[in-house]
Amino acid sequence: MLHPGVSISSITPNLNLQEVSLLADSAIATFECNPVTFARDFDHRIEREFQAMLTRTGKKLMSMHLPGYHEDDLSLPEESLRQWAVERQRIVIGQAAHLNCKIAVLHPSDAIEEGQSRTQRIARLHRSLHELEEDFHAAGMVCALENLPRTCLGNTPEEMMEILDGLDDRLFGVCLDVN
Repeated sequence: MLHPGVSISSITPNLNLQEVSLLADSAIATFECNPVTFARDFDHRIEREFQAMLTRTGKKLMSMHLPGYHEDDLSLPEESLRQWAVERQRIVIGQAAHLNCKIAVLHPSDAIEEGQSRTQRIARLHRSLHELEEDFHAAGMVCALENLPRTCLGNTPEEMMEILDGLDDRLFGVCLDVN
């Protein structure tokens, strides 16, 4: 039996109550969300209704796409910015855990500019991921590093294997985006 899934961000920029109802009545069985999904949900009403819909229908939130561009890049060379990105990821991991999400999808980096050391950026990413290991473990989540094109880290199978080297394989894996 086919169980279709969808990234909520591909169908709406910010989830609202009417859309939660439409998702409940749809054939879609699994979802991915991201921090923007509930960005305008200041009183958490939409989030609560989404959770209730999942419980009522048996549908599942499979993954949370963690932020990974610009200031959320865990490979940033500037230490204070890298630490800020780690803290931001901790907040989103906590939100995902609250929604009973079991998979966090993460871009290894934003685009790497010409002249920047990929080796240094991978080392910074490793440090960040090691710092987040306990967060993923406590949340009962695994982290799937998403391959990206362009100049982002992990844009080749060899580099993705280098990134995964030394990480806990019970917590870290790969999400293959066929773009």
